Amino acid sequence: MGTPTRRNVNSVWLFEVTEEFSKDVLNPLVASNELLSAPSSPMVEPGRVETTRDAPLTVSTQEEEFFLRSVFDHVSCSFPELALTMAVDSGSGSPVLTITHKNLFNHPPFGLTSRIQVAVQYTSYTASVLMRTWKVGEVRSVEDIIELSHDFSNKSVYKFCPGIDPHCYEQEYHKIIRFHIKSLRLCQIPFMRVDSINCKLWFIPASNISAVEKSAKEVKCPACKRLIHDLNCQKNRTVAESPSRRIKRQLPSSRARLQYMSPLSQKKRKLFAQYERTNSIRKLGMYEDSELVLSEEQNEEMCAIMEAVQPEELEKLYEEGDQHGVGDLMKNIWFTDKQRQNSEFSCDQVRNKTSVGRGNRWSMITIRMALAVYTRSPAAYKALQSFGILKLPSKSTIQAYTGAFMHAPGATNVCIADQVARYVTFKEECRKLGKQEPKGDGVLLFDEVKVACQLMWNSRSHQLLGLAMTPEDLYSLNDIYKILHDPSANKQTSYVLQFLWRDLTSGYDIVGPYFTCSSSVEGKFVIACVFETIKLFQFHGLKTSLLVCDGGPANIAAIKASHGHHGAYSVKDGEDKFKVEPWMINPFNPPHQIFWLICPSHQLKNMINALFSSKENGTKQFNRSNDCTFGWKSITALYKRELARASCAWSSKNGTKIEGSTLLT
Repeated sequence: MGTPTRRNVNSVWLFEVTEEFSKDVLNPLVASNELLSAPSSPMVEPGRVETTRDAPLTVSTQEEEFFLRSVFDHVSCSFPELALTMAVDSGSGSPVLTITHKNLFNHPPFGLTSRIQVAVQYTSYTASVLMRTWKVGEVRSVEDIIELSHDFSNKSVYKFCPGIDPHCYEQEYHKIIRFHIKSLRLCQIPFMRVDSINCKLWFIPASNISAVEKSAKEVKCPACKRLIHDLNCQKNRTVAESPSRRIKRQLPSSRARLQYMSPLSQKKRKLFAQYERTNSIRKLGMYEDSELVLSEEQNEEMCAIMEAVQPEELEKLYEEGDQHGVGDLMKNIWFTDKQRQNSEFSCDQVRNKTSVGRGNRWSMITIRMALAVYTRSPAAYKALQSFGILKLPSKSTIQAYTGAFMHAPGATNVCIADQVARYVTFKEECRKLGKQEPKGDGVLLFDEVKVACQLMWNSRSHQLLGLAMTPEDLYSLNDIYKILHDPSANKQTSYVLQFLWRDLTSGYDIVGPYFTCSSSVEGKFVIACVFETIKLFQFHGLKTSLLVCDGGPANIAAIKASHGHHGAYSVKDGEDKFKVEPWMINPFNPPHQIFWLICPSHQLKNMINALFSSKENGTKQFNRSNDCTFGWKSITALYKRELARASCAWSSKNGTKIEGSTLLT
């Protein structure tokens, strides 16, 4: 059988047709009206068939399947070591030809799998090596796929880079170095693999390699060879490091970053910090029995501290309120709240003056004042409490509000284990009551929140709370999204990304993990946190079918990255520029799909805020392409026109004549 080819020349599609190809394939399709051809030609003669394209060409599914079947026959005959399968894309409904190796290789923990996978469609193909995109191109003829298949055949000059054996890396390097160097990429899902961040995976080796490497099926690429050299150098430096220098890095006063220290050194450093804090508390306890009498000046300073509420920030709020005409209202609200809070604070002091132990009850104003001191210095709070000047909540009460016993950030089993157990109990109760049992399929909601965070030491878990997460906390996705070293590591948290899972069949909510960041989150951070959370819930048997977030820039970048886009969407000729398919395959539960949804309430809120800001002397103004401005002024004009129309209708009904032009002015 001949080989059909197609190419696009000046809006004319040309098909090279041989006599055997016309007789065996095309004529039966034309006879059954399954092939797009000229209606005046009952049979296709050998030679060249031309189909002009005045409008964008629409190709039938039969023609796509026929072309891929032809590719199937040629590749299977030429390369018997390759396995080919035909399938249908669940999203577009188009046929897809998948090419893999027949020989499977063990890649734990995933197991036996093919190292390569080529997905061929009618107009394009995507070649992947170990689920990483290796090559993407257009399909112009069958020869293009044959050449691509030759690159993965037994006769190919390409070699596979195995990287570094994980067990060898752990025993020979990581056990001594105790941290991962920058040029190393550690992948745990779906394959346990250690290689360079610039590893080529499938490459053509240099001509000067040894004869043993030429005959081998697996050869390390130059990037992985360089990585081994860097690991050996770091290993030698670690072995030659003096014990005194290592101890100096473990002291609390050291500026060495925790992420480049071993877990043992990190533990010792935190332990030394705890010893130093305990010693400071012990010294402070020596002065507990002593009495402190405040002078008149010191008493005034204490009163000023209680009444001070950052006047500069308050004035900024007033100025912004004046721009929108609500400045006086804000001042009245603040004055009323201040009087009410002062009254509540005084009542707390009188009510708890003689109370002891668990009998104390506190209002929120007292709790807030106590938190303001305790979060900055627990020792200072203890000293202020011991003076006896003010009645303040106990340490356990403050810890209940600060969340000192809460779980650490990140997708860990601790954060949802208890909630999942209650969810299982809820399912059993529904079954006993005869109600519909929840299916465990839900929606994952997440949002970014700005927080005012202070550092705290949790003595129970021996953890420092309030620090932003580092790249090591998201290692399972380092190989995909390349979350490299961030200079903001070991800084205080400014933003928190919180997740919540809701069952679609029962409305049951599970508060998911949270992730901390020292600055506004980026798209790569969001997508890494999303995959970590999906994996955590999937591990507990809870599926995710929908992701809901606001339309922020970081979330939009994460949505694009999840289905293979970056930056602005590329629109081809004839395509709808507003057609977007924001869905992806769940990597932890294939072929289950996960869809994205922009939160409608956030979109409505953004629209209302933007229109409100476009008022006269506002901060925003909208312009169309023809320099026509619109915004709040258009809304007020529409409101006036509606009033005029209603007034005219009312006056006509009652026999009163009112000029509409006068009302419009």
